[in-house]
Amino acid sequence: MPNCKPPIKNRFSSTNQPKKNGRLPGPSPTTQLRKLLERSISFKDPITKKRFKGKAVHVVALRLLYNACRGENEAIKEIFNRMDGRMSDVLIDQSTHITIDKRSILENARKAFTKGLV
Repeated sequence: MPNCKPPIKNRFSSTNQPKKNGRLPGPSPTTQLRKLLERSISFKDPITKKRFKGKAVHVVALRLLYNACRGENEAIKEIFNRMDGRMSDVLIDQSTHITIDKRSILENARKAFTKGLV
């Protein structure tokens, strides 16, 4: 029976250890991504159409902001999650005990962006 657990007295002995101990050696994927985002690259500003040289992280942030200004719900949600922390699914006003669904908030924000009210 290959999937059965070893007896408790042998479970964590020095002879009963996995063949691969932990993650593979080398930098983690997060470390590699940070290095890539800190690189200097040439990019084209989507609004002014001019070419600039800057860090990749700034290009990603600029594109996220551009998408949010165009009314994309996912971009708006990501910006708010980064600024204020992730919003719970349902908000309850403590003074009036009114329950508000976060989808309605995001939908109203998208409408305001697309109508140019904000």
